[in-house]
Parts: sequence; C-alpha cells; structure tokens
Amino acid sequence: MTTQSMDTVYFDGCEYRTSAEPLGRLPGLPVFLALSTANHKGYDATWSIVADKLFLVALSGATYNPSERGLAMVFPGCSAPVFAEWFSETMDIQNGRVVEPAEFNPLLENQVTLTFRSGRVVSQERLQRRHESGR
Repeated sequence: MTTQSMDTVYFDGCEYRTSAEPLGRLPGLPVFLALSTANHKGYDATWSIVADKLFLVALSGATYNPSERGLAMVFPGCSAPVFAEWFSETMDIQNGRVVEPAEFNPLLENQVTLTFRSGRVVSQERLQRRHESGR
C-alpha cells in the first residue's frame, strides 16, 4: 500500500500535517477523482487555524467538472479563506521527525489534538514524542 498524502494545517505559526479529513464532513461534497494511489480522497487541502477558528485556505484536486478548480470545486463563487463551520470533530495534527514509521500514518515528534465544535477550537492537547537517533 502507498502512504497517503496528508492535508496541511497552519497553527500557532507552525506547519503541521493531518490525516483527518475535515472537508470530507461537508454535506454535498462533489466526487473527487483519485488521480494517484497516494491520494485516495482525490484532493489536497490546506487549512489555517486563526483565532481558534478553522479555515480552508486552498484546495487542489479534480472532479468530474473540469472547469472547476481550487475552492470553486466545493464553494463556487467564494474566495479563501472559507470558515469550516461544518466541522465538529477531533483532529490530530503533527510535525517534526518521524518517531514511529507506519504505512499510512507515521507518528511524528509533535502532536496537537484539537477538538472542534462548529469550526471553533474548544480544546487542545499537546503531546511530544521522543525521537531516538538511528530511526
């Protein structure tokens, strides 16, 4: 199996990666074409958390409508950023060196678990894993 691409999340001035799929929780999402074995969901999203709110800031992928690109694939006529008010779940975001390799979701040194309610952060928990040299 191929390692899947992860969405990018900007939080507290740092870049993180997540395997969570906040966009996948949006009702009425179009069908994306999986153009790569490394991206079964068919898109890559970039998110930013500003003032404890989750925003979709960029989107790339392909749908059955080739005239739609970027955010227009999901939000016709809207420009970035789009407030993710539909998202009410927990999201793990990670960055740093790989601590535990895995085929689909490797564990990285730094993890923040964010809980959202209607697109707003309601709690966060930070975890730092120890990186051992030689890995």
